[in-house]
Amino acid sequence: MNESVSSLSVSAFTDEPIPYIVAVVHGGESAEAAVRSRRCAQAVAEAVIGQGGEARLTLADGVSLPAFVDETGAERAIVTMGDVPCDAGSLQGLLNSLEVDYVGSGVAGCTLAARPVTARTLLRAAQVPVPPHGPVAAHAGLRAEALRIWGEASGRVRVLPVLPAPVPLGAEGDTVLACAGAADTLDALTDLLTHAAPAAPLMWESDIAGQSLWIGILDDGQGDPYALRPLPCSGMPPADRATLARARRLALRAHQVLLLRGLSLHRFTRSKATQLLWREVQTQPDLSPTGLLPQMATAHHQYAYAEFIYSLLDNSATDRTAWRRTLTPA
Repeated sequence: MNESVSSLSVSAFTDEPIPYIVAVVHGGESAEAAVRSRRCAQAVAEAVIGQGGEARLTLADGVSLPAFVDETGAERAIVTMGDVPCDAGSLQGLLNSLEVDYVGSGVAGCTLAARPVTARTLLRAAQVPVPPHGPVAAHAGLRAEALRIWGEASGRVRVLPVLPAPVPLGAEGDTVLACAGAADTLDALTDLLTHAAPAAPLMWESDIAGQSLWIGILDDGQGDPYALRPLPCSGMPPADRATLARARRLALRAHQVLLLRGLSLHRFTRSKATQLLWREVQTQPDLSPTGLLPQMATAHHQYAYAEFIYSLLDNSATDRTAWRRTLTPA
């Protein structure tokens, strides 16, 4: 379903209006995620129109998106779906094939980020600290495997699918894999593995307690990423300046190691005072005014939300264009 939001009021935030039509793509794996995405898409569309541009909302349907782009003449796209690791870059790959410049993390980065074992292996090799983790050897016997993992993890354990779920674009209903979860005891871990192991290959990870520290990454317009200053966190005393600077350096390194481009949002766990562990990356973060990345960007640059959206669109690109900016001529 294609929706026009051209009836929204227009008030210019910049000297030059946005000169192109923007496709704002929304959707979700569950009904709740779809509602959140729709609200985010509406906020993004209002910002585009507030900058003098034209925005059209469309569902993340891989079948109808090509016709939508052809009918509307959309030249740029923003994907406002909630973070969906199992998409693994499929939607962005479709936008690449349509040669529509889009706001996103790139197909290569999304694909790596959706594979947690591979991502953590690469990050550890690049000296980005990650919690103890490893594959679940279900064939070894689930009770024996749970006992082994419990001994290596030394506490609460998270279980994650190794591969992204094959979810169609724009799927309706709750299709999130039920094999992800956490266990606080050996018996709970055994039960979790018994339930989840038949559904998909699994990995485990120590669920280290501590303060969550989020670091946002954006593109400077020349193909170079930079880290935003983090927002104040609750639950622990504020991190010192050296720890925050290290978190920003680690987020930048993770962004580059995972072949991400454009934007990304990294979560670290700060345990004790200065220990940092990389936990996850969001390649499709919440872009609504209340989302962490927009809040970080507007605080970092001291500009309005609409200007944040304008800057994202200004730096949007297909993967081919983005990599061409960064590669040295042969």
